[in-house]
Amino acid sequence: HCYRSDEILRLLQVAEDYGFRIQTLQHVLEGYRIAPEIARHGAGASTFASMWAYKVEAYGAIPHNAALMTNKGVNSSINSDSANLIRYLAQEAAQSIKWGDMSENQTLRLITINPAMQLGIDTRVGSLEVGKDGDLAIFNGHPLNTFSKCVMTLIDGEVFFEHPSPAPSEPCSTFTPANPSGLVTPSSERGMYAIVGATVHPISRPAIEGGTVVIIDNKIHAVGMGVSIPPGTKVINATGLHVYPGLIDAGSTLGRNEIGSVRATQDSRDIATFAPHLRTLSAVHPHSEHIAITRAAGTTTTLVAPSGSRIAGQSAVIHLDGWTAPQMSLVDTFGLHMTVPSLPVHLRGDDKRKKKAKEDHEKAVKELDDFMAKAKHYAKVTTLAESDPAITFETDLRLDAMLPYIRGEKPVVFNARNYKQILDTLEFVEKNDLKCILKGATQAWKLADTLAEKNIPVILGTPLSYPRGQFEPWDSIYKCAATLHKAGVKFCFASEEASSAYDLGRQVGMAVAHGLPRDVAERAVTLGAAEILGIEDRLGSIEVGKLADLIVTTDTPLQTTSQVKNVFIAGRPIDLSNMHQRNYEKFRNRPDPDLPPIPDLVGPPSLTNR
Repeated sequence: HCYRSDEILRLLQVAEDYGFRIQTLQHVLEGYRIAPEIARHGAGASTFASMWAYKVEAYGAIPHNAALMTNKGVNSSINSDSANLIRYLAQEAAQSIKWGDMSENQTLRLITINPAMQLGIDTRVGSLEVGKDGDLAIFNGHPLNTFSKCVMTLIDGEVFFEHPSPAPSEPCSTFTPANPSGLVTPSSERGMYAIVGATVHPISRPAIEGGTVVIIDNKIHAVGMGVSIPPGTKVINATGLHVYPGLIDAGSTLGRNEIGSVRATQDSRDIATFAPHLRTLSAVHPHSEHIAITRAAGTTTTLVAPSGSRIAGQSAVIHLDGWTAPQMSLVDTFGLHMTVPSLPVHLRGDDKRKKKAKEDHEKAVKELDDFMAKAKHYAKVTTLAESDPAITFETDLRLDAMLPYIRGEKPVVFNARNYKQILDTLEFVEKNDLKCILKGATQAWKLADTLAEKNIPVILGTPLSYPRGQFEPWDSIYKCAATLHKAGVKFCFASEEASSAYDLGRQVGMAVAHGLPRDVAERAVTLGAAEILGIEDRLGSIEVGKLADLIVTTDTPLQTTSQVKNVFIAGRPIDLSNMHQRNYEKFRNRPDPDLPPIPDLVGPPSLTNR
C-alpha cells in the first residue's frame, strides 16, 4: 500500500536487501516517476485512474499513471478501492486511452488478465480461454464506450446478474481510439479565429457537418456552412473533429479546495451557522492547479458554491480563465445556498439518542425560522425606508444580503439529496415563498412529477455517486436524470468536488448509458446549465453574438475516451498545459536509468513484460 515515489523506491530496496520480491504495489500513484525501477524489481502495480488530491501523498497522482508504467514494462492494473468505483471499472480503465494514448487491448488488460496475474489466478480467470472458469461479463456495446452497460454477469458459468433493460440507449458498439496529435492554435493579435471542417454542435439547433465557426474579439461572429472568413483571420483546420460549447459545471469547489486532507488548503465553508453575506468569489484562487486541469478536459465555466452551515453564503459563476477572481467572474452573486434541517425517517440508537436527535432538530428548525422571520421583517422595513426617508433603522450586513432572496429576485439553492430532505425543503420553500433550485438531489426521481409541476430546477450531483439506503435500486442515481427528463424537469449537472471536476463529461455520459438521450445530456451540460444559472444570453450554445466559449474534441465530450484538442474562453485560446500533463511529458521522456542487475529474489516470479 503506497503512494509516493520515494517511499516506493525505499520499499523496493528493503525487499531486495532481504532477498524477496514484492508481488504487487497497491495504489502506487507516483509509480510513473520510478517505472524503470519497478519494472526491474518485477513487481506489478495496481493503481487508480481518476482519484487524486484527496491527501498530500495523492497530490502528485496523474491519470496517465497506468499507461506510463505499462510502457516501461510494468504489469499494471486499475483497481477501484471502493464499492462505488468498481461499478464502472471499465470506464476507469478507459481513462488511460484518453490521457495516456493506450491501445484498446492494453486498456482491457488493465482490468482483466493483468490483475489476474498480480493475484496469481491467471490460469483460471482474466481471459477467454478453453478450460478457464466461466466468469463472463456481457455488454450491450463496447465495454470502453461510456454509453454501454453490462447486461449480464456470469460467475463459474452461473448467471448472477441480468439487466431488465438490456437495449442500449445510444449507439455504443465502438469507441473512439486515442488521437495523440494536437491542434496548434495560431496566434492572432486581432483576436480573429476560424475553426473550419469540424462537425459543429450548436446545441440550440442540429449539428452542422463540415461547419465553420468564426470568432472576432471575444464573441462568435458567424457559424454554419459556407461562412465567409474575414481577411486576416487565423484558421484552425479541425477536419474530423467536433466543436461544442464549453462545458458548464453547475457546482464545484474549484479554486477553493486544493488537497482534501490538508485543512489549510480548504476554503469552501465558514464556521458561522447563518452567513448569507459571505461571497464565494472572494475565496477563489485563480491559480489553483485544479482549474488548469479541469479546463484541459473541456469545462470552461463553473458555479463555485459554498458548503456547510445552515445558510452558507452566496455562490458565483466564473470562467476558468483569468489572472484574478474578479476577472474570472461572470455572475459575482448568483444564489444563496441553504440547507433545511431534516430528520431521517428512521432514527437510530436508543430512546435517549432518539430524543436528543429530535430536540436538536427542533432547535435547528426554530433557529432557521427565527432568522427567516427577522429577514422578512428587515425587508419590509427596508422597503418602507426606501419610500420614506424619515424612517431610519440599524443596518445589518447579514440581513442586507438576504434582501434579493426574500424578495424573490434571486434563487435560493437548497442542498437536499434524499427524498425526505427534498420534501422538507419544498415545504420550507412554500412557507417562505422563495425562488428555489435543488442541488445534489440524488433521489429527485422519486418526486419528478412534483418538481415538474412546481417548475423547480435541479442541479444533479455526479451520476457516479453511490445509492444510499437499504432499498435503493442499484442504478437509481444513474437513471435519475432520465427520469427527470421524462417528467419535464429542468436539470443540469455538478461535479461537486474540485478533484473530480475534470471528469464532468464522463460522469454525464454514464447517465446516457442508463437512459438519458445523448442530445439531452449534451444540452444539460451546456445550454441547460446556462439557463438554470441565468447566463443563457451569453453562454451554453454556439450562436452569433454569444461569448466564444468553445472546445474542439475527438468525440462527444460525454465519452471517456474523447480528447480535448482546443479550448477557447471568451474568444481567447487557452494553453492546455497543466500539472498532470507536465508530469506526463516529463516522466515519459525520462532517460533510461543505469540500474544494477536484479539480485536473486525469493517469492513470486517477475511480472515485468507479462
